[in-house]
Amino acid sequence: MSRAVPCRLPAPFDWMEEEDSRRLFLGDVEVLEVRSQRHGWIVQVHLQDPLYRQPSVAVRSPSAGMRWGARWAKMRVRLLQRIAASHATGCAHCRQRLRQAPAPPAVDADPA
Repeated sequence: MSRAVPCRLPAPFDWMEEEDSRRLFLGDVEVLEVRSQRHGWIVQVHLQDPLYRQPSVAVRSPSAGMRWGARWAKMRVRLLQRIAASHATGCAHCRQRLRQAPAPPAVDADPA
């Protein structure tokens, strides 16, 4: 198995690694996910141009998926930044793909 690292992406991009998935974020917006499916791995692109949909891509390993995802994102940095900006400002179907920030503490409305 290759342990080659993905190509370097600009600063607003970062990877979140979990046990059974790797997710690429642009700021707080999820761009793509490398996840296990059946007996292999698949790359699912979440942030994409509505006119040119990207199909899911099967890969050999999480590392291969991260390399593929990094190359794909690097070729589309400006497009992804524009799409992420529009999604982060209120696109309802993409709010679920925003990175989950910790919930603010509850404030008691009735100080008695």
